[in-house]
Amino acid sequence: MNRMNQEQDLRSERALEALLGKAEPRPLPPQQDEKLIRQAVRAEWDRVTNRRIRTRRATQFALAASILLVLFASLFALRGPFDGVELQQVASIEKQFGDITLLSNGQTVETGMDSGLTLAWKGGGSLRLDQDTHVEFESGSEIYLQSGRIYFDSMPSGIPTVITNPGKAKLTIRTDAGTVRHYGTQFITQTDGDELSVLVREGRVSIEGTRVNATASAGQKFTITREGETTVQTIEVSGGNWQWIEKTSPSFELDNRPIIEFLTWVSRETGQPLRLTSRAVEEIVMTEELRGVTHKEPSHALEFYMPTTGLAWHIDDGVIVIGDADPNNRSGGT
Repeated sequence: MNRMNQEQDLRSERALEALLGKAEPRPLPPQQDEKLIRQAVRAEWDRVTNRRIRTRRATQFALAASILLVLFASLFALRGPFDGVELQQVASIEKQFGDITLLSNGQTVETGMDSGLTLAWKGGGSLRLDQDTHVEFESGSEIYLQSGRIYFDSMPSGIPTVITNPGKAKLTIRTDAGTVRHYGTQFITQTDGDELSVLVREGRVSIEGTRVNATASAGQKFTITREGETTVQTIEVSGGNWQWIEKTSPSFELDNRPIIEFLTWVSRETGQPLRLTSRAVEEIVMTEELRGVTHKEPSHALEFYMPTTGLAWHIDDGVIVIGDADPNNRSGGT
């Protein structure tokens, strides 16, 4: 067994010990039965988390296909090999890159530098973790952001695996400086522990601090400290603070989907509104299709695929403008 496997086994042992430690005290079973119980629980834990080391990077750990909350109930009253183990899936992984670490009890995720993670939230919506972020999954509707930066879109387009009903996209973000709740929106939450900032691209977000409650709307950045000091700024909803989100955009499948769905995906991921200049253009994008699957960031995908449509396009003051076919402008944007 190599050193990396030994380290992984050690982490597994520590994670299992931490989880077993959460069980309420019970009369101890015979030593032989206890050993069998522990072996069964560990086998089930390894099966559901499916942890494996990938070879992309020596230090990168591949996460399971799901983020799971693992709870132990009445451990020593087991009647079957896996009774008493409750598993709740809170999210599935859409995309990951760089160094992603699954910590201790399997409910905490850390991203390293130049890393990112995209989750299809079980309750609906798309949750993105930026680099150098520490998140703990506390329930199927609440997370604790210890530090770093996350983005949540309650109604993502172009991501067929997530629920797109904003009423079902329940997510509460708890931080040391305050608690964040959304009302059908796109927003960033970032904290260093002492200060909480919320940037809203769309919709509304409520912030509940120790001394102040407030609501931030689209185009606003609300900042609150642990001491209750607050500031409100007007911000742009694309570029700048939002650019990192494109790196976390899941792949977009183009086959059997009209061009308008691709353009809507680009628009929502970049924060740039879409404008069609004529009914003829509208008919083309509504009926004609692209082909393939794009793994490119949305802005790069726009530059790559739009020339194949024969339509003219450009970016005008943060708006994606799609115009009539122009043989002299088939290369696209400015």
